[in-house]
Amino acid sequence: MVNHFPDIHEFKKFAINFIRIRTDSLKKDVEHCLSGKVAPFPAILYCVSTIDLLGALYAGQAKKGDPNSKNSKKYMIEVMNYTDEQATLISEIFRHKLVHLAQPHPVYVHNNKTLRWVYHHSEPEMHLILEDIKPSGTELILKSDWKIHVDQYFHVSIYHIMIDIINSVENHGGFLDRFENDSVVIQPNVKTALEQIYDPNL
Repeated sequence: MVNHFPDIHEFKKFAINFIRIRTDSLKKDVEHCLSGKVAPFPAILYCVSTIDLLGALYAGQAKKGDPNSKNSKKYMIEVMNYTDEQATLISEIFRHKLVHLAQPHPVYVHNNKTLRWVYHHSEPEMHLILEDIKPSGTELILKSDWKIHVDQYFHVSIYHIMIDIINSVENHGGFLDRFENDSVVIQPNVKTALEQIYDPNL
C-alpha cells in the first residue's frame, strides 16, 4: 500500500480534520433530526455509524469484512466509558437492527429477561438506564390475542449519545488526546484505517 502520509505533521492534521468533520456533521444532523421531534431513527443510525467509524480508526481496521461490531463495542467501553452491558445493548439493539431491518426489534432478550427499548430525544437522567419493571413486568400488546411480557426498559437519550461521542473525541484523555500522544498503537491504527477507507479496491 502506498504511504500517503510520509510527513507526521501532515498526517496528524489530515486525521484530526477528518474526525472533526465527522463529529461536526454528527452534531448538526442529530440536532436537525431532533428539531420538532421528527426523525429519531436517522439520528440513532448516524450515532451508531459514527461509533463504527471511530472504532475502525481506533482499531486500525476499516476493510470490508473487518469486525466493525467488535471494534465499535471496544471503542464504547475504552473511550466512551460505557459499561460492557451498555455497549452490548447499544450495539445489538440499535446497530444491527437499524442497519439490517430499518428499525430495532421492539423487544430483546438480555440476561434471561425480556426488555423493551425506549428512546428519548434529550433526557440525560434517562440515558442508558436499564429499568426493572415492577412488581411483575408489563405487557406489550400487539393485538388482542398477541401480547409479549416485558421485564425491563432500556432507555437511551439520542441527544446524549451524540454528546457522548463528541466528548469521547474532544475531552481530555479522549480519542484525539490519545491519538496525539500514542505513536506506537493509535497513530499507526488511524493511518492504516484511513488508507483503507480511501482505497477503492478494499
